[in-house]
Formats: sequence, C-alpha cells, structure tokens
Amino acid sequence: MSGRGRSPLFSRDEAHIIKVRGLPYEATALDLCKFFTECKIRNGPRGIFFTLNDRKLPTGEAFIEMESFRDVDLAMRRHRDRIGTRYVEVFESRRSALDREIRGGATNEFGFNENRRDRGGRGGGSFGRGGGGGFRDRSPIRGFGRDRSPIRGFGRDTGRLRDRSRDRGPPVSESSNHCIKLRGLPWSATKEEILDFLADCHVLNGADGVIFIMDDRRDKPSGDAYVELESEEDITLALKQHKKNIGSRYVEVFEANSKDVARAKDKEAAGSARKSFFMVNLRGLPYSATERDIADWLSEAADPEEIIITEDRRGRRSGQANAYFKTEKEAKAVVKEMHKRDLGTRYIECFFEGNDSE
Repeated sequence: MSGRGRSPLFSRDEAHIIKVRGLPYEATALDLCKFFTECKIRNGPRGIFFTLNDRKLPTGEAFIEMESFRDVDLAMRRHRDRIGTRYVEVFESRRSALDREIRGGATNEFGFNENRRDRGGRGGGSFGRGGGGGFRDRSPIRGFGRDRSPIRGFGRDTGRLRDRSRDRGPPVSESSNHCIKLRGLPWSATKEEILDFLADCHVLNGADGVIFIMDDRRDKPSGDAYVELESEEDITLALKQHKKNIGSRYVEVFEANSKDVARAKDKEAAGSARKSFFMVNLRGLPYSATERDIADWLSEAADPEEIIITEDRRGRRSGQANAYFKTEKEAKAVVKEMHKRDLGTRYIECFFEGNDSE
C-alpha cells in the first residue's frame, strides 16, 4: 500500500484534541485555561477532561478539545513550559483516545470554583465537586511558563536560523491514520523486535512502519517509537500489549496522533541529512542561551545549518550544544576562532567532532 491516495487509512481526524501530561495533581481546569490563554478551548473549562486512576484520583494527565488546528499548534508551543514548579508535556491526540478515557472515567466536572474549595487532592477523598470537603483555600498556581528573554547583548533576529520550538507547521511526510506510540523500549531494540512484539497486528509497510524517536536534546535514542498500523482493530490489538516485555523491560503502548508520526518521519529524514554535516560541540553555554543567541555568536566565524541544545536526563539544559556546518572548513574555522571566546559572561569551549561519514 503506497499511502499516497486519499484512502480512509490516511483520512484526517476532524477533532482538535491535545493531551497534557505531567500536571500538578492539584491543577484545575481554570489553571489550564490560564496556561493555554492564547488558545480557544471548545466549551471553555468544560472542554478539559482530567483522567483519574482506579481510586478516582488525578493521574496528572488531561485531554483538551480545541476549536481549530491553529489552536492546537498554539498549544503545542507550550510543550515543556511550566505550571507551578513542574514542566508539562503537550501532545496532539485523537477523538477516539479522548472517548476511550471518558468511558474509563475521565471527568470535566471540577475545577471551576474561584476559591478552589472544589479541588480534590492526593491527601484523600475523591477528586471533584463534593469530594470529601475540608480542602484548603489555595491561591492560583504561580510561575506559568519560562523565561524566554535572550541573553543581554545577544539575540538579534538574523532571520535565517529557524526556531525549532516554534516549528509546528504542516508535516511534509504522510502517515497512517492508525498509529501507536511505544514508550520504554530498550535502547538496543530493533525494528524486527518491535514487529515480533506486535505480531498480532498488521504494521503498515513492515519495518518501514516503525519510526524510532531520537532525543536530539541529548543526541541519544529516547527509548520511544511510533508504529503505523493498518486499521482501528490493529490499534485495539496493540493496546493489549501495554506493559508487556521486550527483553527485560516492560513497554507502554499508547494511541498516537498521525500528525505527530508524520513529523517524526520528517525529523528522521532531517537526521539522515544531518549526518553529512560537520559537528562542533560547544561547552560552557549560559543556561539561558537560545539557538539564535548561539547562531549569532558563531556567525563571526561561520553560519551554522542547525543548532541542537542538549539536555540532561531530567530535561534541564546541560550547558552544551551541537552546531552543524555544511563544510569541514567552516567547522574548523569556528573551533579556531571561537574557542574560549565569551558569550555573555561565560567563555565557550569549541571541539571539532567531524561527521558520521568519517
């Protein structure tokens, strides 16, 4: 099956659903309306569904129905921004995933009272209106978002290096409308092992339907993968593999949004192209430095094709980045001219790493 026609396999899900993960357990619908203030949420706070565990307590996840694709794209820009002291992850989702959670008990019936007395918590009682009483009057969660201000003296808009966190346009690749995400894979897992794990499912195009997700913030495998399936029935069969093992590790299985999968395929293609570039590793960066700040600084010696700021295991900036250049000459010029030069108040070390074709 080529996947290039307009068959139902590649039809577009008309609902505009996002999934938010990593929420503080005390977060309410009003908190999320404030967090997504630039977005139009269908039915306002009533369009926000919090998922609950078997004890009717919040899981830290929620599904939100937006008015349009534009609102979804705006929401995706808040990925890894903070609510209170926690950063939250934002993903595109599907109507069928939301419906499944509602059948499993997800609720939009709390989080509207101004003084938060209707808010449940982990301390006991149920999560929602009338959930046991006795909850404290809490002030709104503080500290939404993160400081995006550029380093003083840097950050002029060169107009040439794209801002990767804002690159949420339509994907170039096309994907099946029936996709899953696998999380917790062994880093050594192969596509063949994944096909064996999903032996009861019809994987679209065999091994080509398995897309590994690279964590380019750490420049290592993430342990996650997308898989394109042929039908809704295959998704149901795949979800039965949730928390079953590949090797010594159990693997989580979730339904995935086809646009996320298409973007992952675009990213996989970009990663292949990146292998022909020459890399310079930068160390000692200010934690507040943006990709554009770094590009401006490097432009004294050469203009990078791409910059990837790496993060540690906890998702915090590591103070390092990888800069990619078209030619070996440009990369070595950066090392020669910029090594131990200052960016802001810190000096930066530059190390030539070559490319993967060497």
